[in-house]
Amino acid sequence: GGASSSRISMNSRVLGGVRSVLSASRSFATAAESRWQIPPAGPKEQIVEAQKWKYISFAGFGLVAFMFVREFSQPAHHEEESPAAPYKKNRRKAFPWEEHDCDLFDIHCKAAWRAAHKGN
Repeated sequence: GGASSSRISMNSRVLGGVRSVLSASRSFATAAESRWQIPPAGPKEQIVEAQKWKYISFAGFGLVAFMFVREFSQPAHHEEESPAAPYKKNRRKAFPWEEHDCDLFDIHCKAAWRAAHKGN
């Protein structure tokens, strides 16, 4: 009695192991088959989409080149300088250089000051 029950339990364990191996191999085979199937959004659609964006990019580059040439082929548009406003030279104290009322890089003001004070 005891030997036959141990044999049955051993056979059921072996059968259970075989069943699990078979089911694992079936699921692996199914995964391998699905791996080789072409998905709905396959390479053909991706190639068409990539070509579409390539042509859109070429059109965009062409538009940018056209705008660049159009913008820089025309002479620059300069606005006339506004008349000098006396309130813009509101000084609390004189600048520390020889031409006290001239800004640091105002060459014309400094030349006029030197010409006016040349005799002093």
